[in-house]
Amino acid sequence: MSLTQDFELIMTTHFAALERRLSSVPSGLADQVAEVPAAIATFEGELTKLQQDDGLSQVGQARRVQVAYDAAQVRVENWRVTRTSGIDKQMAALRASLLTEANKGLPTPTDLQVTNMVTQLSGFSDLERELLYLTASDVGRRVIEAAAAAIGEQPVRHGDKVAWEPVIKAETITEAVAARVERANPDGAAALRDLQEIRNTFEALAGAAKGLLHASFPTHREPAPVA
Repeated sequence: MSLTQDFELIMTTHFAALERRLSSVPSGLADQVAEVPAAIATFEGELTKLQQDDGLSQVGQARRVQVAYDAAQVRVENWRVTRTSGIDKQMAALRASLLTEANKGLPTPTDLQVTNMVTQLSGFSDLERELLYLTASDVGRRVIEAAAAAIGEQPVRHGDKVAWEPVIKAETITEAVAARVERANPDGAAALRDLQEIRNTFEALAGAAKGLLHASFPTHREPAPVA
């Protein structure tokens, strides 16, 4: 099979898996990826023309192939950056909206509550702080979250090593906030997960395309990273 056919098969497989995971499949999803197979097809077409050009020396042909390869890789990377950056903005806006909705009705922690919690948290071990946070009410968690944000990272000793760590693991807070959002707006939370799934698929397709190009041109020099 040609590179283009290989990628079409990969794309079909990824889209089939994505459709099984999404709560709602957006229209025109395949059109958003069209730039990638087009980049591969252009590279293949250029290779075919160069192979048929008897007027080129071996060195000249190699240089032209390198130019075509670089153009294809940069085209795929530009597509990846553009698409994922757009999704990141959508996710950030939706996440902020959902968080505002989830916190609606919960009192905003006062400066005194935050200051007091900062002092209280310092008296507990890492495990105890995690347990206190996980067993607190949503109101209590908001105070702990604000205190943890105010403290930021602090030096922690592990044996003979010292590292900077948050007072409560970021993933613990992320999971708890996600659960709060889910309770407040299940549909909105599902939409956020869908965006992440689409982003992951775009990343995977870009990686697959780059891998196919890479395998087809083993003597390549990689193009400079896209700024």
